[in-house]
Formats: sequence, structure tokens, C-alpha cells
Amino acid sequence: MKQKNGMLKLKDLADISVCPWSPKRKRSTGRFPYIGIKGETGFCDTANFEADSIVMTRFGSGGGRVFYFSEPGFASGCFILKGKTISDTRALYRYLKERRCPRSTVSPGHSIPQISLKAAEEFEIEITPVDSET
Repeated sequence: MKQKNGMLKLKDLADISVCPWSPKRKRSTGRFPYIGIKGETGFCDTANFEADSIVMTRFGSGGGRVFYFSEPGFASGCFILKGKTISDTRALYRYLKERRCPRSTVSPGHSIPQISLKAAEEFEIEITPVDSET
């Protein structure tokens, strides 16, 4: 991992996948939570992300909200982040909750602000330096 000025890019800390927008999957019942633009808003019969994942919304004024799920679920129009281990994923979730996530940017041709995959991948995470003398 390349560290520059005490910073790492999000793509160096986690695998990032994009779940396409799919509002037709949402129902009032189902086994898996449904996460969309406004967060958890219903249920679904199928899952498209695994347990112990971070879901980050990417559209509208709520873009950049993060949720941690210890069970599988269905994300629509979101990013799924998975660290190398469960503890890495949990530490990254705490960091993203305490600090700001990638800012929403308006992509050409879109009227709804959205976080692009490139902006998410290039988002820099501050890494606390380890004192080598201890």
C-alpha cells in the first residue's frame, strides 16, 4: 500500500463494488434489508452483498451516508465496501462514521448529485503514524 503524507486511498483499504439502482426490488416484507438513497427503507427477497459489509449511499443529498451490516442485504444505488478482514471493515466503518465520506459531485448529464466510483476510490483516509521508538 502506498502511503503518502500519512494518507491512504480508500481503494487501498477496501474492495469497492457498485450496486446499480434497482427500486423495484423493494418490498414491505422479505428476508433481507433493502438499502437505497434514504438508507434502510424496506426488505427484499434476495441479497446482493455479504454479511459484515459497509454500505455507502451515493445519490442525492444523503450521498455518503454509511451503514454497517452484520447480515447480508440488498443495496440499490450504493457502494459496498469490504476490508481485508472483518476487523478492518469495522475499523473503516468507524472512521467513515466519525469523519466525512467522499463529497457528492455532480456528474455531467445528471441532475442528481452523486458520488462517482473514482471519487470513492481516491478518497483519502488519514492514517495515524506508528511511533517506531516504542
